[in-house]
Amino acid sequence: MLRLLVTAGLLRSFQVRNYRFLWASSTSVRFAEQMQLLVLSWFVVTGTESLLLLGLFGALRFSGTLFGAAYGVVVDRSNRRRLLIGVRLTVCVLSTVILLLVVTDRLELWHVFVLTGVGGLARAFDNITRQTLMGDVMRKEELINAMALDRTGSDASQIVGPLLGGVMLSRFDMGPVFMAIVAVNLLGLTCALLVRLANPAEVKTSPSVWRSLVEGGGYIRGHDAVLALLLFAFLINLAAFPLTHGMMPVFARDVLHTGPVGLAALTSAVATGAFIGSFGLAAKGGFAKPGVVAVLAVVAWCTTILVFTQSPWMVVSLAILLSSGVSQSFSLVSVDSLLLRLVPAELRGRIMGVRSMAVYGLPMGLLAIGAMADLMGAPRAIAIMAAGGAVLTLVIAAWLRELWSAS
Repeated sequence: MLRLLVTAGLLRSFQVRNYRFLWASSTSVRFAEQMQLLVLSWFVVTGTESLLLLGLFGALRFSGTLFGAAYGVVVDRSNRRRLLIGVRLTVCVLSTVILLLVVTDRLELWHVFVLTGVGGLARAFDNITRQTLMGDVMRKEELINAMALDRTGSDASQIVGPLLGGVMLSRFDMGPVFMAIVAVNLLGLTCALLVRLANPAEVKTSPSVWRSLVEGGGYIRGHDAVLALLLFAFLINLAAFPLTHGMMPVFARDVLHTGPVGLAALTSAVATGAFIGSFGLAAKGGFAKPGVVAVLAVVAWCTTILVFTQSPWMVVSLAILLSSGVSQSFSLVSVDSLLLRLVPAELRGRIMGVRSMAVYGLPMGLLAIGAMADLMGAPRAIAIMAAGGAVLTLVIAAWLRELWSAS
């Protein structure tokens, strides 16, 4: 069966040895991250009644995005394999520290905030390095398949990780859950060590970090399609991701009146839809007009979130989140694969670094929604942000029309 899928083209990227280990490493790390996110978010939401603090917790996971452009310069100048190993070793150490605090019964809220913030610094570096490495190991014509398969690994992790974390948390305490998290992170580190590049990136000498940043900024200003994709990435994180990356525990507890297992089901519904979308994209291999697909997918994603905020029924909410996940996958794969295809190799790290900075829209959105939710409730706050995201997506598409013909 596996041979048939490879022959048919669905899994053709796995024929590349380095891609196989890069995919396995990334999927393992994401699986552990999703388990950790569910456990710690439940720890925060049950340890404090402040939605603003819950938003702060979610925002700290993306603390490193502020330095995305500078990280991109480092990635362009450095051996990317070594960077990948370094950041994934850091993730292992951080999860081990949390495990030690849990088993010694010393874990407090401030520990969670500090360690989450440090982890956010490493997470941003990891994302830029992984995406740039994918452009190094795959041919341009294979990038959509490679990115879609990468998303399927991420989506599968978001399905199984929260479910396993929720079930384990409901039956045991946090100790056994974090033992599993550390073990999976170690697996991710091992797979990263097995990545071998025939021509590793050499350190590039450049006049200065500042001039490297200016060069990347000039490229973005001169290419409307790239600018539009980066703005879409910002809007996605500002208006769409806050629900699944911070506010979902509020809906689970206060709107749908469920516990950790119900929260895991809600999170997994989004991931299941995203997995279906990514799997379909991997099989299809892309679209004739990926820029148009990106516009429509982002609008659809924001719309499904708006509809979700109006549902008080668990079954209906799960169905809405399933469709939301499909549009999420189409949005992310279209945006990221187009960026890797459009940007030349020598600028890829810097542009993906700016792409990482666009993720800073997520902590901004989390903080804004957390503040609004304390005043008007989470459903109304998220609905306002989602509606605004859909409208602004159409405005950007009408302004930067080069995106319509990008491929």
